[in-house]
Amino acid sequence: MGSLGVPNLPERQRAIIQAQSPPGKLVLTYDRLVPKPASDEVLVRVHAVAANPSDWKMSTQFPCPGGGCGMDFSGVVVATGPGLDPEIGIGVGDAVAGAVHGANPIDPQAGSFAEYTCAFADLTWKVPRPLSLTDAAAIGGCCVATVGLALFAEDALGLRYELNQSSENSKPPFVLIYGGSTASGTMAIQLAKL
Repeated sequence: MGSLGVPNLPERQRAIIQAQSPPGKLVLTYDRLVPKPASDEVLVRVHAVAANPSDWKMSTQFPCPGGGCGMDFSGVVVATGPGLDPEIGIGVGDAVAGAVHGANPIDPQAGSFAEYTCAFADLTWKVPRPLSLTDAAAIGGCCVATVGLALFAEDALGLRYELNQSSENSKPPFVLIYGGSTASGTMAIQLAKL
């Protein structure tokens, strides 16, 4: 494991997982292993989570018995993966928020409804002061990631943000945000205005 900020990190934790039977039922376990971060991940001591429709839809529509649950979270980094790129700018002791892919059959350990979760460092953001960790979890890392990828990923819309837009004749691209009054739509409008 990477550099630890917590001297006595437990081996096991409490977490909400999907039951073996009936499929999709959520249960609290006290015996879940604390995950170890991969080289591109941080281990976060979770302080707050947000509930998304996907949190209950995934477990009922795509059961993953034994899989972790929950996506959006906030907390404090307690360890980094070995060799984590320092350019990312996130380290032990930082207050962060983000999203993980809970109810994931490829990585059943993933899920934010736990005391500790591993998250990709480049999809995790530092929580600015004076924003509380509770408020940060509610901003929606899942929503921000979805909207950000849809707007800016090269294989999606591929919008580009240019720092030197000094030309008065340059017009920004036209973007229609369908469903702009929804939570995701509001986030998309704010990101598109960058």
